[in-house]
Amino acid sequence: MTHLRSSWLRSLGIGAMAVLVLGGAGCRNPFQEDATAVLQEGYTRAVQAEHSRYEAQGTVQFAAALGNTDAPIQELSVQFDAQGSDSGRGAAATSTAAQRIAITVDTSEAIARANVQLDSRWVEGKTYLRLGDITAKLEPKAGTDAVSAPEVKEMQMGTDAALGAVKGMLGGKWIAIDLNAIAGMVAALDPEIVPPKLPTGAELDALDARLRAALQANPLLVLRTRVGTEKLDGVRTYHYTVGLNRSSILPLMEAVAADLQLTASDLDEARTALADPKVIAALDQMVGDIWIAKKSKDVMRMRITVDSEQFADAEFNKEGRLTGTIDMRFRDWGKAAPVEAPKDAVPIEELLGGLLGGAAMF
Repeated sequence: MTHLRSSWLRSLGIGAMAVLVLGGAGCRNPFQEDATAVLQEGYTRAVQAEHSRYEAQGTVQFAAALGNTDAPIQELSVQFDAQGSDSGRGAAATSTAAQRIAITVDTSEAIARANVQLDSRWVEGKTYLRLGDITAKLEPKAGTDAVSAPEVKEMQMGTDAALGAVKGMLGGKWIAIDLNAIAGMVAALDPEIVPPKLPTGAELDALDARLRAALQANPLLVLRTRVGTEKLDGVRTYHYTVGLNRSSILPLMEAVAADLQLTASDLDEARTALADPKVIAALDQMVGDIWIAKKSKDVMRMRITVDSEQFADAEFNKEGRLTGTIDMRFRDWGKAAPVEAPKDAVPIEELLGGLLGGAAMF
């Protein structure tokens, strides 16, 4: 018995020494996960998944000239809150999706805050939209003398009237949008207009398959650091920081160029842009955090942070500043979440019929 105990202790001591030696030699801890492999598996599972639910919140701030290049620079802040589900991806004839999103926009000028709440569903090739609410609050802000208080009050009355008319016509109603029906109406209105050919269900399925294959062959995420392990919604996860894999952007564009109608010239412009030091710096400054479940390897959460002064645009974002955070949580990977078409949806051609008919008289 003493011999067995001493053998066990000796084996334990040898094992401990081996771990210490391997660690001291710079080798990966054998008891620590291969972070690159875990990230790749989580990414692949997300790309291949047929079903999922998600919640997302985010805020983006930037400085822009609204209207034209001579317009004054305004600070804009856009906040959004979304939740939804996606079921049956890869089969356009039976796939469904639902989303509820609320968007708030703040500016540094008289328009202080605008809010839009919108529900959407995708069922068997048709889109359904429902406007929940839309408001705009106008008020002169501190340090802004471009618009006087009486002018703002008058503008507010006009805005309320216009938005009230929109809500009266669309608010709370599901609108069914069939692009083929709209194309037919436009063609009937003016035979010289040739509506674009819309993809069939089979073509959409083929596009989905090509896109997934391209995303898997050209991973967009690259591991930066291993933060550690954390519990998220009761699930033990690996927490990593990740960056954007610049080397995957162009191959991904090339893989779906035909589907997106990208020309050789478009690809050449993208290739030139991706070699620009400013673009490289901007892309490299995009950093994210990702949480992957230890057991299932499902992506549980992803947070993307942007903080850059490299996004200058002569006609819009003159100063090039763009900052913000987008936080997404995922659950129920692989669990079907079918969505039904609203039974009381009004076809959009009924709403547009009067407008288009009136337009035909002129």
